[in-house]
Amino acid sequence: MRASLPIANVNPKDYQGIYFTGGHGVLWDFPNNADFEAATRQIYQQGGDVMSV
Repeated sequence: MRASLPIANVNPKDYQGIYFTGGHGVLWDFPNNADFEAATRQIYQQGGDVMSV
């Protein structure tokens, strides 16, 4: 957890997938977060996997 990067500091080109785990974040925080939306879109458009629980 101490080494976690903010999503704004992550380069989606470096990833083959993004996984959103359940709870409050998936329902309320992530859908309105422009940084998560951009990263998810880029990963999906480059053929990556988008997963959620």
